[in-house]
Amino acid sequence: MNRKLFLLIFFMFLCHFCRADLVQEGKSLGIRPWEITVLNALSIEVMSSSGAGSTLGGGTMESLTTFGSSTAISSMSSLAVDSVRSEFYLKQALFKCSKTEYRAALDDFRWSLIYYNRNADAHFYIGVALLELGDLTTATDHFTKALELEPGMTRAFLFRGLAFSLMGNYAPAIDSYTSCLKLDDNSTIARFNRGIAFRAIAETDEALADYSMILNKRDLISALINRGNLFSCMGELQSALEDYDKAAEQAEREAVVLHNRALTRIEAGNNDGAVEDAEILLQCGQLQDEALLLKGIALMRSGKSAAASEAFTGYLERNPGKVYILYLRASCRFDQRLYKDALSDLDMVLAREPLYASALSLRGLTWKALGNFSAAVSDFSAEISLNPEFTNSHIHKAEALAGSGKYDEAAFECGAALELTGQNPVISLQKGLYHHMGGRHEDAIIDFSSVIEIQPDCARAYYLRGNSLFNLGRYEEALSDYSRAIELDSLMRYAYCARAIVYEKLNNFSSAQEDWTTFGQVRKK
Repeated sequence: MNRKLFLLIFFMFLCHFCRADLVQEGKSLGIRPWEITVLNALSIEVMSSSGAGSTLGGGTMESLTTFGSSTAISSMSSLAVDSVRSEFYLKQALFKCSKTEYRAALDDFRWSLIYYNRNADAHFYIGVALLELGDLTTATDHFTKALELEPGMTRAFLFRGLAFSLMGNYAPAIDSYTSCLKLDDNSTIARFNRGIAFRAIAETDEALADYSMILNKRDLISALINRGNLFSCMGELQSALEDYDKAAEQAEREAVVLHNRALTRIEAGNNDGAVEDAEILLQCGQLQDEALLLKGIALMRSGKSAAASEAFTGYLERNPGKVYILYLRASCRFDQRLYKDALSDLDMVLAREPLYASALSLRGLTWKALGNFSAAVSDFSAEISLNPEFTNSHIHKAEALAGSGKYDEAAFECGAALELTGQNPVISLQKGLYHHMGGRHEDAIIDFSSVIEIQPDCARAYYLRGNSLFNLGRYEEALSDYSRAIELDSLMRYAYCARAIVYEKLNNFSSAQEDWTTFGQVRKK
């Protein structure tokens, strides 16, 4: 193959690679069908090269067949004949590859090697075909053999690195790319792929160095996107957004750029910007599903539940029954107090995935909002069986039990929550309240006292403990707690009311009258 044609082929491959790599993550480099670009170009040489330019002296498959016949080679030496036959089968294999007939091409490749097993090109191209067929291990063997025969074959290093990367063997992939770069320091593809491999093994500094070196020479969109992805994974959101913005300037309305930037904007808290990117994607008709999902999540995080619900509905029209999206729409509908609609979504979610803990929790809250406390308790109990160490599950169940008048059980659930959290004044306060409502005033006093011990300026704890003391007839102690509650919060109007009643019980009517007056004044405020 002449040098000019080879450079053309390689340039075509480079352009295709840079486009196709944009959407890949982690172990999948995703540059298919890279080999078709190479092999299609090679088939042009087989089908259209002139007699003077062709290796075999013919420009069509017919002339190749004639040249490979016994008549044409009868005057040649055995070694020369084998060399020509090897080249003929190689060209025939490449022609089949150009039509994506890779398995059929393998037989021709093997015949080429049978006639001349030191043909480095044959080993290289059979490696390419095997790569397409997914036989990565054998492909690397052939690339290695090609390099043994021709140590300066940069493309063999490049493709062997690709095969290793696709296998998840990043260390030897990096070695192959590095060898390629030693031979050709300007190989953008090798440096780009090595950056991806470095990123896959969390060698972030090396990956950034490779991307940055590419960008120092030219603003390659795919390098900007990959470096942006890497910055995003590292939590450097501002740097990621800068790279996405640069990529967007070079490729207006480029879907992958907009998608990745929207995702990073959501993570950075710029939900309005994420919605803008999603809207552009929807307008240009690219990545529609992803755009609707990103738009919905950004709107949801902005507190715009109605608009978010609409976006999720659009997604579900295109992808019916997607469990996670149904759950997100149910959350939006719950926030809008559309409880029956939320319940409908959650029923579909749990019909498909009965062990979806978050959906059980949300349905429990929905049942509670609708006043169906027994159904709520059932869902929260199911959630607890899946996540027994999730404190909120016990709190939600306690609230539902209290709604059913089962105060002892509600207090028990608060106790279970306290076992998980340790000292917690909010939960202890609620537990004390349930004990009080269930008539267990001694237990309630213990709970309120534990709150005061942790948080001595909690006016509500003094007020509630005063109520329990009052119910036990311990009026002097109740009076002390009500007075302390008023000292801490002079606008706690019910403390004045409660203290007035205690004063009356103690026959201190003048003080009672003062509190009744203050109660009326605070009420007007």
